Amino acid sequence: MLQTAKEIDKYSKDVSENYQYLETQKRILDSKVAEGLLTPEQADLQYTNALAKLREMQRDTAQHLKDKLQNALTAEIVSVQKAYKSVTQDNKAELDLLAEAGNTEELERAVAKYDNCPLALLRLQQIGKQKEALLMIDVYPKERRLVEYSKRIERLIEDIASRTNTTVTGKAQIEFIKSHDDAQKAYTAYKYPKEIID
Repeated sequence: MLQTAKEIDKYSKDVSENYQYLETQKRILDSKVAEGLLTPEQADLQYTNALAKLREMQRDTAQHLKDKLQNALTAEIVSVQKAYKSVTQDNKAELDLLAEAGNTEELERAVAKYDNCPLALLRLQQIGKQKEALLMIDVYPKERRLVEYSKRIERLIEDIASRTNTTVTGKAQIEFIKSHDDAQKAYTAYKYPKEIID
């Protein structure tokens, strides 16, 4: 997934560079019109064609990156689920004992102990409800973060794909994206949620 994030950030920078190049070409076309080498209509047609090709390339690259992202997300979810532990007979016996005689403090310790065992956490949620104990249990935190990451990255790809330099706001956005690695920052926030990301 990190490789895909790097490709998305490169795509963002490429879009910025392509529009800067297009602006340079527009100035060249304008100077050719001023020198009488091209008519305004010819210059407009060349610029319009170049802009259309750039927009098509943006859309195609965005779709390619979305497909690649989906493949990476599928592989990641399989990896996350493989890492989960299953409930053993000993675990089941301990959970049954907690259901009968456990207090809130013991339940909280069990939540920490079983943080990588969703089935045990689900059972602890049930026990907590039965005992009216307030337990902070996030059964599937990695999957939740992965869904958040997925949505954020898809929005980022769509945002990049929609950028153009035909408006003042569009030009400002393209200038802004030159030095940002938003996809890699989002990946780091997903992978290492307890670290502070600037």
